[in-house]
Amino acid sequence: MIRITPLYSGSSGNCILVESDGLRVLVDAGNTAKKISEALGELGLSLCDISGIFVTHEHTDHVAGLGVIGRKAKIPVYMNEATWRAVEGMKGAPAESLVRIFTTGEPVAFHDSLLVESFHTSHDAAESVGYVFSDGVSRAGISTDTGVMTREAMEKLAGCGGVLIEANHDVDMLRTGSYPPVLKQRILSERGHLSNDDCGAALRELVASGCTRVILGHLSRENNMPLTALNTVCTLLGESGIKRNADYLINVARRDGITDGFEF
Repeated sequence: MIRITPLYSGSSGNCILVESDGLRVLVDAGNTAKKISEALGELGLSLCDISGIFVTHEHTDHVAGLGVIGRKAKIPVYMNEATWRAVEGMKGAPAESLVRIFTTGEPVAFHDSLLVESFHTSHDAAESVGYVFSDGVSRAGISTDTGVMTREAMEKLAGCGGVLIEANHDVDMLRTGSYPPVLKQRILSERGHLSNDDCGAALRELVASGCTRVILGHLSRENNMPLTALNTVCTLLGESGIKRNADYLINVARRDGITDGFEF
């Protein structure tokens, strides 16, 4: 059984707890060590209960706490070579002795009970990735910070019982909002962030492949609202005959604290 619990999800910081049979890992540590420790404490856990951190990419909202957490708890940090090369020169980078390099696409057998598969996402980073976690019975996927859902990503996520997937922005809110044109162009590009509409289109395929648990993540504070993302995605699924609470359950990850996750 796998449980996915977002501790933080948004441009101010990202950190997701993945649990399986007593084994606990984090995906990203993009908030302060203090805040991540506090969030874990609310769940009755501490950094000492974390066996590894898997990094999606080097942007600050995904790696800000890595160095301090590493020094405090000596937790191994997993990332691909390109991401490490981008991270190693940053202020607060983890000690190289804690870094474990993998090749994107090659599975990592973690503590022999959890298989971690990485896949490329389409983002303006060195080599951004998403992850699929499998305990031999259940599979759960995490895919954020991607301008499009590539065929590689969709193939990896197919058959996952649950996914945390990006629903970053409402296109109309972004286009009419206060962001400068260059930033709007970046977000809307294929190496930017996934819109509510594109998230819903991807979920049509994923729910059809067996996904029954969904968390919408990495919502923009300025260009989206939880209810807007939820309504857009559920409407798109409903138009394909996919019914909420019958065919799937869905939640929206909070930016500033713990969100009820899914377990299956």
